[in-house]
Amino acid sequence: SSISNKDSQNIPHPLVCILDSIDRKHAILKIVRLKMQGAIILTDRYPLKKVGGLDGPRIPVNHNYRLLHKYEINNYLSIIEPDLAFRMVADLNLTLRRNKLRNNPEPDEFVRNRYLLAKEISFNNIDIIDIDTSKNLEDTISNVKNHIWNHNNP
Repeated sequence: SSISNKDSQNIPHPLVCILDSIDRKHAILKIVRLKMQGAIILTDRYPLKKVGGLDGPRIPVNHNYRLLHKYEINNYLSIIEPDLAFRMVADLNLTLRRNKLRNNPEPDEFVRNRYLLAKEISFNNIDIIDIDTSKNLEDTISNVKNHIWNHNNP
C-alpha cells in the first residue's frame, strides 16, 4: 500500500499544528528554567524554526489559515536555540533495515522522507555535529560524550 505525500510528511490539521507549537514552546520553557538552575538537558528532538522541517512549523505560508500560520511561527520563533546539537546519521539502507526490526515499523516512504528532512536540520547560531550511528552503540555513546565534555573547550 502506498501513502500520500501529506502522510509521509506527517502534516496534521492546522489546529493540531498550533497545539503542537504551544506544547513545544512550553516544554522548552520548562527545560530552560532547569538549565538556568544548573541542569544539563539532553533531549532526542528540538523544535526548529523552518516551515516544513522536522519538529517545526507545519502550516504553509500560503495556506488558507494565515492567522494560524502566523501564530504557529511566532511560537517557534520565541524558542531559544540549543547550546549544542547532534544529528544521528546512518546510511539510508541501514536505517530502513533497523526500522523493519522495530515492534511497529513505519512505512518505508515515511522513513525516507524523515531521513531527508533530518539532513536539513539547522540552527542559526550553532553547528550541528554529525554522529555516525552505524558503529556499535558503545562507540556511538563514547563519541557523543567526547563532544559534550569538550564543548566550548577548543
